[in-house]
Amino acid sequence: MGQIPLPETKRDTALIKDYLKKNRGEWSYSISQLGVRYARIEGDKLIPLTATRIHQILNKHGIEKNRIPRTA
Repeated sequence: MGQIPLPETKRDTALIKDYLKKNRGEWSYSISQLGVRYARIEGDKLIPLTATRIHQILNKHGIEKNRIPRTA
């Protein structure tokens, strides 16, 4: 097994902090907003993280996912 590159480890910890961040009792970022916020840039393309990848990162670090979806 290889070693995880340092930039991805930093990204993962920053993503977890933002995932858990609340503002006035509400979540600061949705999953789709986190995907765009932590997107990677290849050439002139912006490639966002998918919801699946975000959940994989959260599972890997043992973060509970107990958000309740907003209703309009």
